[in-house]
Amino acid sequence: MTMRGSKLSIVLLVLVGIGCSGSSSSSNESDTTSPILHDTSGVDDQSDGVGGTDVTGPIAESFQVTWQSRDRLNPSAPLKFWRGDESATTPTDWTPNGLDCANGCDVAPSLKALVQVTSAGVDGSTLKLYGLNQLVPANGVEVSTKALSWRFDDIALYVMERANDTFELYQILFDNPGKRALVGTFAPKEGIDSYQGTFLVRANHVVLLHVSLGGAELYHLDMTNLGDGFQKLEPTIGNSQGTGSQFTEKEPFAISPDGKEVVFFSRGDNEFKIWLWSLSGGNPKNITLSESQLDACGSSSKLYYIANKAIFSPDSQQIYFSMTSQDSVSVTESCSGYLDDQFKCISNAQTKPETDILVIDRTLNPASLRNVTQNAKNDGTTNRVIDDFVVSPQGHHLVFIASPEIGGNCRSHNDREIWRISVDGSEIEMLSDDSGALPLSGTITAN
Repeated sequence: MTMRGSKLSIVLLVLVGIGCSGSSSSSNESDTTSPILHDTSGVDDQSDGVGGTDVTGPIAESFQVTWQSRDRLNPSAPLKFWRGDESATTPTDWTPNGLDCANGCDVAPSLKALVQVTSAGVDGSTLKLYGLNQLVPANGVEVSTKALSWRFDDIALYVMERANDTFELYQILFDNPGKRALVGTFAPKEGIDSYQGTFLVRANHVVLLHVSLGGAELYHLDMTNLGDGFQKLEPTIGNSQGTGSQFTEKEPFAISPDGKEVVFFSRGDNEFKIWLWSLSGGNPKNITLSESQLDACGSSSKLYYIANKAIFSPDSQQIYFSMTSQDSVSVTESCSGYLDDQFKCISNAQTKPETDILVIDRTLNPASLRNVTQNAKNDGTTNRVIDDFVVSPQGHHLVFIASPEIGGNCRSHNDREIWRISVDGSEIEMLSDDSGALPLSGTITAN
């Protein structure tokens, strides 16, 4: 993989079984340990204007970007891991030596651990956990044989498993993976087979999204008071006769870094709504953004999907979200000699979805709504299809996976590269430039 600009010193990805001498450990040892709380004393909950409507210009910031890619022409080839800095530099091949990621591997955003999916079945996935702090790979620690979903925070991996009539959430510390702490249990009122959902963990709070024909429901677990269990955040969003049946477990929601709020995006009956709950209790705030507001912001006037992903700024004051619209941009393919089995080019006109990354203040003031990426709407080559994004550690930049603007219509339609943009919308730059590798959505981190 090539990138433009100066060279970056080599960084090695190194694996070791966490908290042991490298030998495997059973995932069944002591499931009754109490979970360890995350230290939130250093969380910045003071507004510095980053990402809001008062942004006046780009701010310099140093950080590292990590992502995974697959071979464009050989999808069965091992995944590659890459790491580079925030500028247009040559990335380092950060691929684990000898680690099989055919079923998937996820790196913790803190870069303290990696989870490997060794097998996947109807009852869930088998996971191994590795540390990233020695020079040679060692055996990971098997931490689950029936994982349905999993998430990281700075100190631990969290795994959701099915157990008879309930779901159980476990914490596995990076430095002691041989023991699992039961964080909480969740039993859907419609029965366990009705459950579709996922969860997030941040700042000692767990928020679980449960989707059914009855609508979308959020449940909150305060890890500082486990005795209360999962508490429903009222109200249920949608219903089986209207908007509820449109929800999926991929609906975007996010917990603020200060642990005070959770945001959720919903769509139904051509209404784009943003909901904001205080995790200390009470009714949520919510606003409905009209078509004219979204259109004035440079987005589509026809709503098809709502946000694809939501992230708070590091200071918790802004909420970023990516959005895909029903409108599309025409693309005339010209792809002679550029065909492969995964991304076939068509000589006739195709379309690309309209995608953008927007931001709004945590107050949900509609006047603060702003389009950061300002994607081209009438040019099929310069229009970028945005798949995924993250916010930089200090909140001054966004890093995202999107289609390139080079190489003709076929490359700008099918390929993906790594981009960076200041949160004020300036200094947009395509960092990577490799038609042979496709960065994978859901694998990008910035730290």
